[in-house]
Amino acid sequence: KVKTTSKRSNLEEKGKELISSINSQLGDIRRKTVGKEKVKVLLIIGRNPDTLSNMYIIGAGDFLNELMDVAGGKNAYEGDIAYPGISIESVVAMNPDFII
Repeated sequence: KVKTTSKRSNLEEKGKELISSINSQLGDIRRKTVGKEKVKVLLIIGRNPDTLSNMYIIGAGDFLNELMDVAGGKNAYEGDIAYPGISIESVVAMNPDFII
């Protein structure tokens, strides 16, 4: 999307620089986490304010899931739904090491 946006904005060279920078940073992170045990992470992307109800989390198809993997995490949710709604009981059942 950076490539497409930079091209449409007549900023292709800046776009290439940004893509190169992002790839370099992701490579650095990958090198730091290679060979380390992955931690189970639950990433909550939405919920009712001031409550733990009506929670939504990321699934396997989301780019945040990919970033989590690069950073040494493993999604605690192993289902096929892209953005499932879950209950507090589901959180307990998934037993994540970290909740974000």
